[in-house]
Amino acid sequence: MPLLFIRQTSRVFLIFLTLVISQGKAQTGEGELFHSPPVNYRAGDNLELKAVYSGNAAALSQITLFFRAKGGNAYAQTQFRQINVEWQATLSGNELPRGGIEYFILAETVYGGAISFPPERPESEPVFLTDITPEERQEEDMALDLSRGTAAADLLILSPEPGSTIAEGELVIAVSLFNVPDADLSAIRLFLDNEDITRYATISPDIISVVPPANSVSNGTHTLTLQLANQFGTIFKPLSWTFTKASFVREERQIFGRRGRFSLEYRNEKLQSVRNDLLRAQLRYEGSVSDLRYGLYANWVSNDNPRYQPRSIYNLFIESNYLELILGDFNPNFSRLGLWGNRVRGADINLKLGLFNLHFIRGQLLRPVSGNVSFTDSTGQYVHRTYTYGRNVLGLRPSIGRGQTFQAWISLIQSRDDTTSLHVSKIIPQYDERIHSLERLGNKPVDNLIFTVGNELHLDGRRLSWSQELAMSLTNRNILPGVGDSIALGETVISLSETLDSLGVPFNLEDISFLFIFNENTVLPLPAKITDDLSLEFEPLKLGKYPTLAYVSNLSLNYYQNYVTMELRRIAPEFVALANPGNPSDTKIFDISDRIRLFHNTFFINLQYRSQRDHLIEGTKEFTTRSSNMSVAMSLMPGNELPNVNLAFRSYLSENNASRVDTIISIYTDENDQLRELRIYRDPRLSSRNIFQIYSLAQPITIAGLKNNLNFSLMLTERIDEILQRPPNFINSNLTIKLWSASWTSLWQPQTQWTLSYTSSQSTSSGNQRYFYSVYGLKLAQKLFSEALIWNSSLQYTDAWGSAVYQQSSIQSELRYNAGRHQFSLNGLYQFLQQERKQTHNLRISGRYSVSL
Repeated sequence: MPLLFIRQTSRVFLIFLTLVISQGKAQTGEGELFHSPPVNYRAGDNLELKAVYSGNAAALSQITLFFRAKGGNAYAQTQFRQINVEWQATLSGNELPRGGIEYFILAETVYGGAISFPPERPESEPVFLTDITPEERQEEDMALDLSRGTAAADLLILSPEPGSTIAEGELVIAVSLFNVPDADLSAIRLFLDNEDITRYATISPDIISVVPPANSVSNGTHTLTLQLANQFGTIFKPLSWTFTKASFVREERQIFGRRGRFSLEYRNEKLQSVRNDLLRAQLRYEGSVSDLRYGLYANWVSNDNPRYQPRSIYNLFIESNYLELILGDFNPNFSRLGLWGNRVRGADINLKLGLFNLHFIRGQLLRPVSGNVSFTDSTGQYVHRTYTYGRNVLGLRPSIGRGQTFQAWISLIQSRDDTTSLHVSKIIPQYDERIHSLERLGNKPVDNLIFTVGNELHLDGRRLSWSQELAMSLTNRNILPGVGDSIALGETVISLSETLDSLGVPFNLEDISFLFIFNENTVLPLPAKITDDLSLEFEPLKLGKYPTLAYVSNLSLNYYQNYVTMELRRIAPEFVALANPGNPSDTKIFDISDRIRLFHNTFFINLQYRSQRDHLIEGTKEFTTRSSNMSVAMSLMPGNELPNVNLAFRSYLSENNASRVDTIISIYTDENDQLRELRIYRDPRLSSRNIFQIYSLAQPITIAGLKNNLNFSLMLTERIDEILQRPPNFINSNLTIKLWSASWTSLWQPQTQWTLSYTSSQSTSSGNQRYFYSVYGLKLAQKLFSEALIWNSSLQYTDAWGSAVYQQSSIQSELRYNAGRHQFSLNGLYQFLQQERKQTHNLRISGRYSVSL
C-alpha cells in the first residue's frame, strides 16, 4: 500500500527530497573512475599512474593507491594528487620491487561511499604489472627450475659474509628470509660448490641455517648458491657468494651482512597556483653481529602535519634467534581478525622460545587531531568538528609451537580512545565553562576489546597449510559517561550489575575498567532475550546468533602444479575491530581459487569463485543481499621472442530479496494556491550484473637487428541493472566502458630506447551520459657512459570530450647519474590544461641523492 501524507511546504524542499531518494547513486559517487594500467615497469625507474574521475571532483575526499610486491600479504599506500582534471600518483624507483607489483585504486567520497579500480574485489584481485628489468633468460626451461628465476629476492646474508675468511670449526651458513614472508619453504635449495646441501639445512619462515658436517668442507675458497621461489609461483634470481675457509683467523669477532642506504629528496611543485613543496630524507641500515641482527629505518617528510595522521616513519629493530624487538612504527601481523597490517607507533616484542612464545605490542593507532573550532559570540557556544581522538592499542599473544609445523595461540587486543587527548583546555585555551558551552559534532570516543583463539598447521614441507581463528569483540560506542550500570540489548538498556550478581560474578565493573569500560553504550556480546518479567535470559547454545563473533579459516594446497586456496569468513553484525578496520561486518564469505602452472611454468590458469551474503542474524536488516563472483584468467609467457598473451574474464552478480517499491505521495500548494501531487519512489530492489574482460598481447619483434616490443590491450566493462520494471525517473547504475591501448617500444641500440603509445576510452552511463578520452604518448630513454648516465623523457597529450571537455599537454624529463655508491637524479614536469574559459599551468621540479652505506 502506498504511504500517504499531506503537508503544505515549499516546492524547493520537495524537489530536493525527490532528488535525494531517487538519485541515491549520486550520494555514493555520481561519476566513474577511469584508469589505463601501464603494460609493465622497470625496477629502479619511477612509475607514474593516472586516473580520471568523470563526476564532480568535489564529491571526492581522497584517492589512494594500494600497492605491494607480487604475492605479498600487505599493501603499502600512497595518495593520489589532483593535477587539473587528472589524479596522479608516483612510485619512486627505489620503492618498486623486482618481479612484479600488484595494485588497486580506491576513491572515497564525502558521502562515505567508495569507487575502486578494478571495480569489484580490488583488494583480492588487483592489477598486476610485470617487471621487465633486463635479465638473462635461460633457454633450457624445466618445471620449477629455480635456476632460471629473474625476480630479485630481498635476502640478507648473515653468515658467512661474502668474501670473508672463516676459521676452522666456525662455519655456519645463515640467510635471513625476514623480507620474503611468502617464501615457499618446500622449494628452497642450497648448494655448496654445486653440491646440494639442503638436507643439512634447518628451514623456518624467518631463517635458513646450515652447520655442515665436521670435516666436510676443506680449506680454500668455496661458492654458496641459494635458490628459492614464493608460494605464488614467482621464481627468484639465485643468490651466489663466496667465502674462504682457513686453519685460523686472527679476528676476535666477525661482523656479517652490513648494508644501508641514505637518500635525500626535494620537490618544488606548483599545482593550480598552490604550492606543494616537499623535502624527504630516508635512511635504511641493517646488519648483524654473530647471531644478533639489527637495523633501523627512517623516512622523514616535511609535510608531516599534526592536522593529519603521521606521514613520517621511524623504527629500530633488534632480532636474535629468541627475541624480536621493534621500536617506532611497525605493521604487525598479530591477528587476522583483530590486528593485521595496521600501522602502530610504539613497541613490538616477540619472545620466541620454541615450544612457548609470547608476542606483546603496545602503541598508538591514531594520534589526536584537534580539528576545527567555531564560535558564536551571541550564544557563547563553541562547536568542535573534524577531530580525532588519540587511540591506543595493547596486544598480548601467547602461543605454543614453533610455527614450522604447528602453532596454537590465544590473544587479547585492547583499543581505546584517549578522552584526555582532546581535553577542552588543549583545544580552546580561552574556554570558561561558566560562560561558554561546547558542542562536539563528530565521532564519540570508543573502547574495543577482542579475544581470539586460533591455530595453524603445516604439513609436507608447507605444501598443505591450514589456519583458523575465532574472535569475539566487546565494544563501547561512547565512553565519555564513564563506567555505568547498564548494557544495551538491541534498543533495550538493562541493568548489568543485577545480572552479574545473579550469575555469582565476584567483582564489580569498576574493578575491570582498566581493561574495558562498561556502560549503556556497550553492545552485549552474547545471544540473549528479555523475558516477560523483564529479566535477562542468555542463550549460549545458539552459536549462529552471537552478535559479536567472527571466524576465519584458510586452507592452501600446493600439489601437482596447482596452488589451491580456500577461505571461509563469517563476521557477525556487531563485531568490531578498531585495530583492523578493514574487516567488513555482517558478512559470510566463501572463496576458492586455483593457480595452475603448465608447460614448464610458461602457461598459467587462474580460476576463482567467491560467494558472499549479509543479514546473518534474522531481524538485523530489512533485506538480505547476496553476491557471487566467477573469474577465469590465462597467461601465456613462452619466451624466445614468442608473444605473451593474457586473457581475463570476470562475472559479478549482486542481488537482494527486496520485492516492494514504496511510494510516498505528497500534496502541496503551489504559488497559485493550487493543490499539486508529488510522488516519491523508494526502490531498494537490487539485481545487478557486472562483466569485466581484459585481453592483452605483448609481441617481441627483431627487425634488421633492432629489438622491438608491440603491446596491445583491450578492457571491456559492462554493468547491467536486470530489474526491468523500475519506477518513473529512476536512475539506474548501468555502465559500459571500452578502453584499449597500444604501444610500440624499440631498442635502437643498447643505449637508446623509445616508446610510442596510444590509449582510447569511451563510456556510457545511465541517462546516456557519455565520456571519451584519447591519450597520445612518446617516451625516450638514453644510456651513456656504460649506463652511468641515464636520461628519460616523455611527452603526452590528452583529449577528452563528452561529459567532461578538456585538452592537456605534459612533458616530463629525468636525468640519473650513478657514480659507484652514489646516485643522483633530477626530474622535471610541466603541464598545460585547456578547459572552456580556463587555462592552467603546473610545474614540478625534484632532485634526489642517495648513497649506499
